[in-house]
Amino acid sequence: MWQILKAPQNLVKSGKDTNSSAILEIKDDAVKLQKQLSTLKPKANRNEFDHLRIMLDIRVQYLVFKELEARYQSPEFSRSLAKSILKELEVLIVESNKTDMQFNELNNGFLKSEELIELTKMRNEKLQNMYLTLKSLSY
Repeated sequence: MWQILKAPQNLVKSGKDTNSSAILEIKDDAVKLQKQLSTLKPKANRNEFDHLRIMLDIRVQYLVFKELEARYQSPEFSRSLAKSILKELEVLIVESNKTDMQFNELNNGFLKSEELIELTKMRNEKLQNMYLTLKSLSY
């Protein structure tokens, strides 16, 4: 549990974080932590634990998006790659929608509904924009 709590949460830009670690490495580490967290079964404070779990899910989704974004923005990107990235984005959108519902359930009553809507919008705006752009490129 301590390893999960102290995991770095650095900003990712241009396919690397602030420590210059590659996005794939960061994402793989986060996925390992996500799997570890899923094996833990809390005896108390279930709601707080679920919140920790959802925050890690959001982090993993962010890293998956940043990896796709780096591929999309790379010099190697071509229209022929648009369809494969688009398919991965579609999977991410489905996961993101599930996570959004869980996040809203956990925070309903703690945050105002307007705040929940705004947080969801902020988390998904770049994802949706990239999806629409790639969709127009792939057809």
